[in-house]
Amino acid sequence: MQDRYNDIKNAQGEIIAYYVKMQKNMTDTNEITQANQYIKSVQSAMHAAKGFKDIQHNTNELLQSGNDLKFQQFALFSNIIQKNLLQFTVLLNK
Repeated sequence: MQDRYNDIKNAQGEIIAYYVKMQKNMTDTNEITQANQYIKSVQSAMHAAKGFKDIQHNTNELLQSGNDLKFQQFALFSNIIQKNLLQFTVLLNK
């Protein structure tokens, strides 16, 4: 998980560096607006990746829990997330 997070973090840094260089040459307001939306998306993705990294220990704890209620809640939330990711993937492919 940490390696993937570091890869995402490095990619974000490269995207932001490119964005800064590209921004100097942009004059069209529509291009600027679109580029700003893209960079906000990159930042949101980075925050999401950090969130996943930060909760990894909680996930491991719940998976190893002897408490049936905790395990059932984790399974329920996992199923909901999987369904949402599947729907998101379908939308992205359209």
